Amino acid sequence: MTDDELRAAAHANLVTWNRVFAEHNNGRIADDAGLVMVSLPFEYPGFRIAVAVGPTSAASLDAATEFFKGDPDAFVIYARPELDEELMSGRAVELFRPPQMSCAARLDDRPRTDDVTVELSNDPDDLHGYAVVAGNAFADLNFPADQTTAALDQPSLLDDPRVALAVAKLDGRVIAGAVSVTEHGGCYVSFVAADNDARRAGIGDAVTRAVTNAGFDAGATMASLEASHFGHRIYQRMGFQDIYEYALLVALPPKS
Repeated sequence: MTDDELRAAAHANLVTWNRVFAEHNNGRIADDAGLVMVSLPFEYPGFRIAVAVGPTSAASLDAATEFFKGDPDAFVIYARPELDEELMSGRAVELFRPPQMSCAARLDDRPRTDDVTVELSNDPDDLHGYAVVAGNAFADLNFPADQTTAALDQPSLLDDPRVALAVAKLDGRVIAGAVSVTEHGGCYVSFVAADNDARRAGIGDAVTRAVTNAGFDAGATMASLEASHFGHRIYQRMGFQDIYEYALLVALPPKS
């Protein structure tokens, strides 16, 4: 796979993840003017996202503004600076540029030697425990804990063959987890989270490794994820490599 093909596959993974996440949260989804737009029923702007699926122009931002106009607060656009020049024109404010990372082969299995168990799960109780952990963890990135927990605590995710959930447990209690979605040969890893007292013990690595390998076992030829500053070095050590950055833009819909 060439670098351009890898970047295109990683971008397709992001689009797939947003579609699937919206489906399981009864969100609104639309394709218009080169964008796929999803709106989940939560107030935080990070749950209203537009991602390019074709050439973008000034009309793309107009379409996004129209789609999100009935929603509260702002919405987020993932723009490729080298491709989406019109989106970068200043009508939306750039917040930061999160790195996108990928790997092209199954990762080595690393059984734990402590009392923590790591497993793929279809148990609603495990999903709920993970959703609570993720809500608390992503509060460090300014996601409201209750909204993140509610978005992830969707039992229908467990019935979706595209979705894998991995949890880490200590004494039967979920202390970390991650999800992935695999479709069209790509695996997207998302919402890697651990309790505060479970960090820096290789547990984030373990759950990420589990859902990544679940994707490869399901037929993926590559996996990708978006790294925060908390996990970037962990993913690098695992074998993920930086492939590009999105410009994360925030725009305000007109007052209705």
